[in-house]
Amino acid sequence: MDLKRSEDEEQQAVVEWARVLEKRHPELLNLYHVPNEGKRSKAEAARQQRLGLRRGVPDLILDYPKGIYHGLRVEMKVKPNKTTADQEAWLERMARAGYCVAVCYSAREAIETIDTYIKLRPGQTHPKEQRRTET
Repeated sequence: MDLKRSEDEEQQAVVEWARVLEKRHPELLNLYHVPNEGKRSKAEAARQQRLGLRRGVPDLILDYPKGIYHGLRVEMKVKPNKTTADQEAWLERMARAGYCVAVCYSAREAIETIDTYIKLRPGQTHPKEQRRTET
């Protein structure tokens, strides 16, 4: 019996955690997902692209400045999956633009990343941030 959870299940657990803590941490009200993935017909894919769909957008977006960052971007994965070239490029652009970015391989890792992020004080960096590019 395979007990491995899917990326969707891991991400859902993160969002459920965030919803429970929104009153204590109102920053979490700004956590959302852009439905960028999924199978579509060619016509629907073309329509979505005309509406602004872009490959590589991170799974979870927290638009709330903390520490030295403008916001947080989290790409969810489950092992052995790896980020695509489009995802890596998006994360690098966001890091260069002053966002905290992370690739998380479980709900627990994502929750820890987000929890640490929302507790940052002005001027602090995220201890797991590895993509920060100084300008």
